[in-house]
Amino acid sequence: MYWQAALLMIGCTSAICAAGSNAPYQRGDDAASNSAASCGSCHIDVHAEWQDSAHARAFVDPVFQAQLATRAEPEHCVPCHAPGPVLERLGQMPHARKDHREEGIHCIACHQSDTDIHGPNGSATSAHTTVKDAAFTRRGSFGLCRSCHDMKIADVLPLSREFEKAGLLEQDASCIGCHMETTYRAPAGIRVDPASQTRRGRSHRLLGPGDAEFCSSAFLLRVEWRGNQRVLIIANGAGHGVPGLARLRSFLLLATLVDRAGRKLADCSLTISSDDRLLATEERHLPLPMANSAVSVIVRVEHWFLGKKLATVIDQTLEIP
Repeated sequence: MYWQAALLMIGCTSAICAAGSNAPYQRGDDAASNSAASCGSCHIDVHAEWQDSAHARAFVDPVFQAQLATRAEPEHCVPCHAPGPVLERLGQMPHARKDHREEGIHCIACHQSDTDIHGPNGSATSAHTTVKDAAFTRRGSFGLCRSCHDMKIADVLPLSREFEKAGLLEQDASCIGCHMETTYRAPAGIRVDPASQTRRGRSHRLLGPGDAEFCSSAFLLRVEWRGNQRVLIIANGAGHGVPGLARLRSFLLLATLVDRAGRKLADCSLTISSDDRLLATEERHLPLPMANSAVSVIVRVEHWFLGKKLATVIDQTLEIP
């Protein structure tokens, strides 16, 4: 889920950004510089995107807190909902941090190792030491994401394991390729290099199932004849199993056959849930009712969470070949 950035998230104060101080960034056990707000004083756009993300809400999310209260060993959940520097335990579960837990998965969690700030560019700045790190490339970011998304704990499923098993990494697919939109913007903070220009990076808004348009991309739909049977084919476009959060999330697919005048002829449905997940690279077949005058099928996919309908993520009409 999440990681390359066009701008390095940095721990400088607004005074450093404004005055161009050469004072180095320092990490402290409880220093204000460890907070996302501190980084946001220079990385304004990135911070605003992150604030609207599931990463920012990872620890304070009411559903997580309610689940946490029921766990016999809740401390096992904290390392991934309020992690310390993931880079220092790359590919392993990170250590839980003690400060700013309300900020969930924040800047330092992904971008810091020791006192250095890591990212895709490593551009020089007087605000802190920067390191160009392969963990922030499209392919390399998989290791960063899997530190937490390789776990199977309660309702959390090992999505990175499913992604890797499907062979998608070898096809140049990546977590950030789907979940972090491409952006173009200038580096933040102090520009030591006068030749600095707008550059390509990634949004920290982190697209997920809460975004209806993005959620719809998990389902690739088409109608085919299989022998004498019309079949609606639902292919997985997510790169991992759907739903990604067991038991809490499900999808109701409704298919309605209509004639040339738009009259409803017949319908059928299919539920995709933790009981029968749509696996990575899988295609699910839904036989359509026989209706000789049917010319198209209207397909709706509803997103349900904790027993409540959140959105209709697909409302599409497919022609019957």
